[in-house]
Amino acid sequence: MTKRITNMKKGWLTVILSLILCLVLGFSITGSLVTGDAWADDGGRTYPVMHPDRETLDKWIAAYNSAPLAHVETEGFQVPLPRGSRNLLSHLKYTPVERNQGDCGNCWAWAGTGCLGIALDVQEGIRDRLSVQYLNSNYNGGSGSDWACCGGNLFGVADFYTATGMAIPWSNANASWQDGSRCCGDHLTSVPAITISTTPNYPISSIDDVTIQTHTVAPATAIANIKNVLNQGKAIWFGFFLPNSFAWSDFFDFWGTRDESVVYDIDKFCGEPYNSDPNEGGGHAVLCVGYNDDDPNNSYWIMLNSWGTTDGRPNGLFRINMDMAYDGMNPPYY
Repeated sequence: MTKRITNMKKGWLTVILSLILCLVLGFSITGSLVTGDAWADDGGRTYPVMHPDRETLDKWIAAYNSAPLAHVETEGFQVPLPRGSRNLLSHLKYTPVERNQGDCGNCWAWAGTGCLGIALDVQEGIRDRLSVQYLNSNYNGGSGSDWACCGGNLFGVADFYTATGMAIPWSNANASWQDGSRCCGDHLTSVPAITISTTPNYPISSIDDVTIQTHTVAPATAIANIKNVLNQGKAIWFGFFLPNSFAWSDFFDFWGTRDESVVYDIDKFCGEPYNSDPNEGGGHAVLCVGYNDDDPNNSYWIMLNSWGTTDGRPNGLFRINMDMAYDGMNPPYY
C-alpha cells in the first residue's frame, strides 16, 4: 500500500510511499496482534517479528486489494523494461548502526519514514534525517495495547502524517530514536510527545493510499511496474510475511551470517501453510531503495532494513531475488 504526500515545504509534491505484495501479503504488521519474543543473535541484537491474528490479516488483505494503483510513467514504458540498475540510498540521510528498531515492533514506521526522507531529497534537495521517535511518541497517544511498538502498517504512517501535518528532523530536541528498549508489552513510550520539539518541521498537506500492481499480471509486468516507480525517484515500502518459525530462522540466519552481496530467495517458502500461532508465522516491513538486473542470472531488489548492522552488513542492507513469485501464496492467505 502506498501513500502520496504533497506540498511538504517549498512545494514538496507527489511523494509516493509504495508497497509491493509478496508471499502471504504485503503488510508489515497490524494494530490488533499478538507479538512473540524478538529473536536475538549471538551479539545480543534483537529482531522483532510481528504475528497478526487471522481477522486482522483478512482486513488488511481487503484493504490492499481495494487500494488505487500507483502512477506509472507511460513514456518509454515497455515490458520488459531494459536491464539496468537504480539506487536511491544516497538520497536517504541515515546512520546505519542507529537505524535500529531494537525490541520495538515498529518496522512499519521506519520504512514509511524512510520513504519520506528519500522524497524530501529527491524533490526538494533537502537531505535531512527524519524522526521516527516523533511518530512513536505520538501514535495513539504513545501508550496502550495499540501503540507504535505493537505493530502497524503503511496506512498507519499516512494516517498519522495526515493528522499531524508535518514530519520533523531527527536532530530536533528529543526527536532522536530512544524507544529501542521498549516492546509491545511495555505499553508506553519512553519519550513523552510533549517533550519533542516540532521546530523546525516539514509541512505535509495531503497523503493518499496507492499500490503497485504486481498481482494478476505477468512477472515481467510486475517487475516493470516496480522499476518504473523506483525510476521516478520514489522509494518503496515493502512488507513480507513468512509462514512459520523455521522460515523466520532461515531469514535470521541469512541476515546475521551473510554479507550484503548475497541475494535471499524469498520464494523458498511459497506454498507452505501459514501458521498463525503467535510464535510462528509473521511479518516485517523494509524499505526498497533500488534494483539491479544487469546480470539476468542475478537480478535483485535492494532492501534497507531497520535492524541495525552486522559484520557483513555495514549499511544495514540485504537483497531479494527479483524473479520472485509475485502471485505466490501461503494458504489460506494470498
